[in-house]
Amino acid sequence: MLRGDIQKIWDSVQKSLEHINTPLSEFFNVEVVALSSFEEKEEQFKEQVMIAIVRCEEIANAKIDSFLNNEEWCHLEEAVQNGIVPDFAKKLSSILENCLIGYDKEALYFDDSVRTLKRQQLESKLFQEPH
Repeated sequence: MLRGDIQKIWDSVQKSLEHINTPLSEFFNVEVVALSSFEEKEEQFKEQVMIAIVRCEEIANAKIDSFLNNEEWCHLEEAVQNGIVPDFAKKLSSILENCLIGYDKEALYFDDSVRTLKRQQLESKLFQEPH
């Protein structure tokens, strides 16, 4: 049922002419993962959510460390101390976006609400860091 619903959504999405007949699988790898029922297996559900919280925090912290040790960021930060850096915003935006994309890829299969909350916290920390 879920795959059928996803296919209906894909079919209704406006696509360019070159991709009008391109199957969903060319763009997305759809996997369905279910958490334990809260009502039936409350402890197992809580355990899975806790694992998601801990793991997403670990991923986010690793991305912050990666950002702080990113060679391009270190050069950019140093250059700012010496004056105006052409395309500073563009360069910083690219580094930050790569960091967030990395988080999204690693946290992809964890609970959506946990993953989203931890991503927002990561964004907040990253945007505070460069200042």
